[in-house]
Formats: sequence, C-alpha cells, structure tokens
Amino acid sequence: KIIDRSKKRQNKTKMRAARGNQFKTCHHQVTNFGRRSYLYQTFPRFMFADRHAFQGVFFDYSIEGNAYYAKHSNRPFYVSKTSLLRDEEKQIGYKIDEGYRDFLEKSFSDSLKKSQEALGNVPDMPEAHILQALSLWYLQDLRAALEGFLKAIEIDPNSVRSMVHLGTILTLFKSFDTALEVFDHTLELDPNFSEALLARGGLLHYVGRNEEALDNFKKALDCQPGNPHALACAGTVTYMLENDPGAAFAYIDAALGMEPRFLEAYLSKGMILACLGKHEEEVDCYQAGLSIMPDSSELNYRLGQLLFSSKKLEEAVIYLERADTFDMFDTRALTALCKLLTILGREQEAVERFRERVLWAQSSGMGAT
Repeated sequence: KIIDRSKKRQNKTKMRAARGNQFKTCHHQVTNFGRRSYLYQTFPRFMFADRHAFQGVFFDYSIEGNAYYAKHSNRPFYVSKTSLLRDEEKQIGYKIDEGYRDFLEKSFSDSLKKSQEALGNVPDMPEAHILQALSLWYLQDLRAALEGFLKAIEIDPNSVRSMVHLGTILTLFKSFDTALEVFDHTLELDPNFSEALLARGGLLHYVGRNEEALDNFKKALDCQPGNPHALACAGTVTYMLENDPGAAFAYIDAALGMEPRFLEAYLSKGMILACLGKHEEEVDCYQAGLSIMPDSSELNYRLGQLLFSSKKLEEAVIYLERADTFDMFDTRALTALCKLLTILGREQEAVERFRERVLWAQSSGMGAT
C-alpha cells in the first residue's frame, strides 16, 4: 500500500532535482582530510561475513565511522546536508543534528529522546521519524522502527532513504520478496541511489543470488566510483563466485585506499584469508584494523575468536573483553568470553558477567533476553 501510494503521489522530476541539490550540498560539506568521504551515510549496514542475523557486521562501521567523522568536524551532521528544510524547522533541525551525534556515539536512548522532542514540535518532519526509527532499531525494537519508517514514507512518499531502511527492516524479518519490491521501487524513484543498490545487492547475496548481487554492487560503483562499501562487497562476492583471491583483494585494497577506517574491508579480507587457511595473515589483517579503530567491537571479537581457536586463550580473553565492553548490545562476545573463562577455570567470573548483563539489559529497557 505504501508503494502504491508513493507511485500515485510521486513527482519524479521535482524529486530528482531535490536529490541533486542534496548531493551537491553533501559533496561540498562532507570531506575528510581533503578527500570525498562516505562517512555521512548513516544507513545501518547488513551483509555477509558471518551472517550474524545481519547485525554486528555492517552496522558497526555505520556508527564507528560516523562517530569518527563527527569528532573531527565542526559541521552540523543533519542540517548542513539538507538544503530543503522549511524556515520553521531550522531550529528543530539542530535538535535532530544533536540526536544524530548521540546516535553515532551509541547513546541510542538520548537520540530517541531528541527525536521525540523534535516530533513534539514538528510532527510531520520525516527526518525526525527516521532518527526515531533508527534509535528504536538499535534498541532492538524492530517493529516500532518499522512503523517509524512507514510513517516517514507516508509523510514523504519520495523519501528514498526511508525506503532503503524499510527494505532492510523487512529483510531482517525475512520478508525477502517484499523487501526486494521496496528496493526495486526505490530504484524507480532514483536509479542512481547507491545505498538502494547496495542494500538490494546485500539481500540478493544473502539468498544466494550472487551473480545478481555482484551486478548491483558494480552498478553502485558506476553511480559512486570509489565507494568503499561497494568495493568491499564486490570483492567478497567476486571471491565466492570466481574463487580468485587476487581479484577479490584488488577490490578490497581499493576500498581501504579510499577509506582506511572502513571496517567491512577488514572483515571481508579476514574472511577470505580464513577460507584460504592463512590464519597468521588473518591476525595481521585484524590487528591492522585495530591499529586504526581500537574500539571496534567487531574486529576485537573476530581477533578474539581467532586466537581462541588457535589455543591462545589468555590473549583471546583480552580481545573478547574489549569486544564485550565496546558493544553491550551484541551478546556474541559475552557468550564466547564466558565460555573461555569457564575453560580457564574462572566460572564465577563468567556467572557474574552474565548477571551484570541481565541487570543492564533490564535497566536499559531491553528486557532480560
């Protein structure tokens, strides 16, 4: 129904002109040490690697990369990249900007509160609904997040960002056919919207349609040459299709050349090295990433698990503890760490960690799960 309503109300010419203005603003405002940066994109990521229910892989870069950008820039995150705000929304826009910064710092409850404050003043502001939905998403309330994105689309049927979020949520619910329809409609609205191509490619890869997935990643590169996300995805799928590590690493190294902090590239490279049985090089890959992003929960988790499997138990404890500390929403590190502590005869410490996490989850409104 949402898609049908959008098709009836859309004005493609006006939308494309508006999108062009936004991208011009982005290109001018968002730079990183003199190079074009893709860190302004806040879309939660989902893709391959360990296929951890889509989460914990591409989500991590979205927050960490943007948090790094926010710390090294005095420019507003939301207001500066939007030239289409009504005058009465300017001040509320700065409130949303503060909310995005909270979101990037993983203060999801604070970002949720700011989005709700903005909606109290301007109930029909799509960006406020998007921020609210993203915050609810990371607070593990996927159904409420879905409703938020639907509301944003109801207000602005041409919101391609909301469409991509909606498709991703539907993918998480394993409604693959509906998600694919949403991505297809998004690309009807804007055929050059690289995030839609990447999301569609990720879905196709997940369901095993790798040839089509690679085609989507290559189209994304045509739209945004040098996009590190597209390069990393293309590298991984190329390896799976052609079993050619040289071609895969060419894509992945190009991604790191564009953005050395690009988490997905390290994960993709590590996965391929693991498949090749080159575990020492895999360790070096993760350590290279940690030298730039020491607080990456995913890299610490991967390295901790690798050391665990290599019987380097004391070293593994260090990295798994870091992973658990940096992302308390992801319980994989906690589970692995407690298993390892039990093997080392530290059962009481493992029990205490689980108990503390349950109390934290209850106090944060997530329940004991």
